[in-house]
Amino acid sequence: PTDDMFVEGINLQKWVGMNFPNQIIEVVDGNLLRDANELELSMALACLTQFMQ
Repeated sequence: PTDDMFVEGINLQKWVGMNFPNQIIEVVDGNLLRDANELELSMALACLTQFMQ
């Protein structure tokens, strides 16, 4: 990754680990959740959390 947030030894795997599970929404592509209502968003995040564990 070339983004400025990947400094001081932070790589993609570490960044995902730092944001998992409480900030999973920061990891997921926003386009996947763009049209979701609140219930769908909640269900999608629960599913993604289970999948990534």
